[in-house]
Amino acid sequence: MTLRFVGTTSDGGDCPTLYEVEGTDEILVQGDIETEPEHLAQLRDVKGTETFVRVPRKLLTRFAPRHEPPEAIPLRGRAGLHRSSRPRGG
Repeated sequence: MTLRFVGTTSDGGDCPTLYEVEGTDEILVQGDIETEPEHLAQLRDVKGTETFVRVPRKLLTRFAPRHEPPEAIPLRGRAGLHRSSRPRGG
């Protein structure tokens, strides 16, 4: 699967960064690994394949999708849209 760069709030190529996993509804997060024992002890239902990264809230609020993208209308379904948007009269 291909990753598409979404955005970063870091300078000089440092993390954190967001990527979209194209063809899915998933976002890949690059950031510093959480190592604070107190925080790790509070996490629930952690699988052995999971890790946790820290990212600034600013990164998520600036670049994370706020809603689902609109569903694409097939080309054959667009013809009626153009007719209804034309000005009437002469």
